[in-house]
Parts: sequence; C-alpha cells; structure tokens
Amino acid sequence: MNSTTKAGLFLLFLLLVYIAAGMFNLRLDFTSDKRYTLSEGTKEVLVGLEDPLTVKAYFSEGLNAEFENHRREVLNLLQEYRELAGGNVEIEVINPSESEELANSAQEAGIPPFQTGSQGRDKLELQVAYFGMVLEYADQKEVIQVLQPNQPIEYPITKAIKKIAFPNKPVVGLLSGYGSPSIKSIPQANQEVLINYQLQEVSLNSDSTSIPLANCAVLAVINPTDSMSAADIKAIDSYYENGGKVFVAYSKAALNQGGQGMPTIEARNHALETWLSQKGIGFESNVITDAMAGEIMIPQGFFQIPMRFHYFPISERFAQHPITADLKGMIFQFIAPVNYSGQGVFTPLILSSQQSGKEPLPVYINLDRQWTEGDFKENGLVMAAALEEGEKRLVVVGNGDFFLNGEGQQQQQINPDNVNFFVNSLDWLAGNTSLVELRGKGYTSVPIKKLEESQVRLYRYANFLLPILLLLGYRVMRYQAASRKRNKWKEMVL
Repeated sequence: MNSTTKAGLFLLFLLLVYIAAGMFNLRLDFTSDKRYTLSEGTKEVLVGLEDPLTVKAYFSEGLNAEFENHRREVLNLLQEYRELAGGNVEIEVINPSESEELANSAQEAGIPPFQTGSQGRDKLELQVAYFGMVLEYADQKEVIQVLQPNQPIEYPITKAIKKIAFPNKPVVGLLSGYGSPSIKSIPQANQEVLINYQLQEVSLNSDSTSIPLANCAVLAVINPTDSMSAADIKAIDSYYENGGKVFVAYSKAALNQGGQGMPTIEARNHALETWLSQKGIGFESNVITDAMAGEIMIPQGFFQIPMRFHYFPISERFAQHPITADLKGMIFQFIAPVNYSGQGVFTPLILSSQQSGKEPLPVYINLDRQWTEGDFKENGLVMAAALEEGEKRLVVVGNGDFFLNGEGQQQQQINPDNVNFFVNSLDWLAGNTSLVELRGKGYTSVPIKKLEESQVRLYRYANFLLPILLLLGYRVMRYQAASRKRNKWKEMVL
C-alpha cells in the first residue's frame, strides 16, 4: 500500500468520525476534571424537571477570540442540557450588542454590561459586552449575571436550575444562642446552602417558636462559647441517637488578645466536648503548626509586610470521600487535632502536611520566633473527620471559624474551598450529593507547591545548560551529516 492510498484512507477515516460526531453529538473530553462532560448530578437535576425550563442567553457577538470560544462552549453545553432534559429545556440566544433596545432588555432582566478588549493589528478597542443568562421555571426566575471565560460553566447553571426548580427543600438547622454565630456571619456559605436547603436558626429550648430538631435534615453546631445545660446536651444527643445528622465545628484552641500583654492561644472547655467524648471523639489540648501556612500582615514603619504565620496551617491533603471531592486547599486558624477511640466508621477528612507540628496549650505568640525544621516533625494530623454509626452521621472540625465571614465592618471573603467543605458536609450528612462533584469542577487554579532548595538549583541549572547542550548536539549532528555527505561524494568520485 503506497503513501497516497494510506493518506486517502486516513482522510476517509477522519470524515467518518466527523459525520458520526455530528449524528450522535460525539465529544471527547481530555481535561483532568472532565469539565466538558456533564456530571451525574446535572443529569439527575435535568431528569427531575417536571415543567419546561426557559434559558435566555444574553451573549454579545463579535468579541475577542477568548469570548467567542467561550460562547461556543456554553452554547454546546446548553444543547446537551436540552437533550438530557428530554425537550424540557428551551434556549433563546439574544445578542444585546445588536441594538440599544436589546441592550436595555438585558439590563432590565438583570444582566449588567462590562468592558472587554479586542486587540487589532495596531490598536486595542474596548467593547461593551453582555455575557449572562436568565433561567425561568414556572413562576421562579434566577439570573446568572456574568459567565466569565476560564471559570466553571456547568456548576453555576446547574445550581441555578436546582434553586428554582425544586422549591421543597429540606431544612438545615443552625443552632442559635450560646455565643454561636448567626446566619448573618456566613453570607458566603448561606448563598451556597440555599441551593439545596432552607437554612434556619433553631433553638434547643422546647418553648421556643423555632422548628423542632426532629424536622431538621441536619443540625449544624458552630463554635458555641457560652455554657450549655445538661438538658441542652440531652436534646442534641436525642436528635443524634434517633438517626440525626450533626455537623460540629469547634475551636478547642482559642486566641486571647490579652489586652496590652502578649496574645496567647488558650485551651477551651465546653459541655459539647463531653458529649463528643461519649461518641469517642476528642480534641487534643494542642494547636497545630505547619510549614505550609498562611500569612499575616506585620506593621513596619509606614508599611505592612506579609509574614508566614505557622499557626494558620494550609492543608492540601484530603481523603477520598464525597465531602472532600475536588477540594484544592483549605486554610485554618488555630486548629486543634481531632482523635477517635470509638467503634464506628471514622474517616479522617483533612490532614496536616508532612511538615507539621503541634504545641501544647497555652501558647504565647512570639512574632520574632525563628522557626526551624525541628518544629515540624509531625505528619498527617487530623483536622476534620466524619463518623458513621448505622444511620447516624457526624462531621467534626477542630476549628469553629474556618468558614465564617464575620459581620458588619469586620466581614471578609473566605477561601472558596473552606465554604465548599461546609456545604459538601451538609450534602453528605443529608444524603444529597448531587452537586458535590460540581463545586470544584472547572477551576483552573492549582496551589503552587513549595520546592526544596535542591530542586530549585536543579531547575535553575537545567534552564541554563539545556539550551546550550541542545545547540551543541544540533551542531554535532550537522557536522556528522556533512562529513557523511563529503565521504559519499569522495567515494563517487573515486
């Protein structure tokens, strides 16, 4: 078979593949997180649609290449939604850049304009663009204001559908009182929780007007600081022992600013610990330190400089578990190790790095301390865990502040995976994991790994020497080829 025949057969094969792809909507997804393959959670949501869902996509056309590629990706994805929903998804594509009337209709629908650049041969043009969508189901509406390139596509669309198409949501009870944070202090988490649940503050007081604990799919107990009575603890225990699902985030190690003195990290004691110990779960009277840690800002004259603060450990080590699916990295403040001595199925969910340590409480914070490798001799300290005892489920975290935004002027943005862990925990506890695999899907950012000094030197020398060696190798090959050619000519002449 000659080369022409082979080329013809290869072209015929490609043509057949192209025709098959068009007929059967064949797509190959080689991304590591399968971002262009619809998840089982999305399929479950689409199959459950009882009424038609209308998607109005307000997408500007004629933008730069990045947005044009993104536009095609989103529209292809929406076509898959329509096919999987069995005709229950209607798609309307609108180009607001066509006219002022369409632009006004986009803004009235809740889609804001934004500016993007288009690079020409000799100039940069700024364009006003729209790239959002409105989803309507029965009498409900949800707006996705902007779908940016290089950001998740499937998750915001699926969670919007889930939010409006399934109104009868189970209740997550957030324990109120006892110095615990309110719903106002977790706006970031609350926004995600409301997709699958009703989040309501509940009281252990039987005379309270709040809903009974028995009506809660999950009870979330977040870092109570005030005392609880024996009756309060009994109410939690009764809920759990009757097959309840409980999430506990508790700070055994707590910061004490100490007025004008040196701040300290002190051990707390609470009745909640006594209840957890009856289940075999305990918090060590230690605080975890880690070579891989977050930073704090330190005043230096008129400026503030960042300093690595080893009491703020960063973890990138997660169990193979639905709660930790696709998590990239979490950061904690003053977290205590969690241990277990019971007979249930205990799963460590989050571990400290291979260079971590723990210090007995109380700890006096010294910002001038010189840390050494000897301070980080521990490996894989348990920061959070899940417990299963028959129908009973419990998730425990050794820090109660890891997903709190705070309130008022003190409110701050929280690392997305800290929030994802909390919401994933609620999903696992409630047995509702349809969106768990989607929350981290499509994010391109990956935490940078810290290199050893020996690795740094290796890469540095490789970057310097490799081009030189390649050039020398090329010159040697050229010289050998020329030598063979000269020898061949000599033989022919002779």
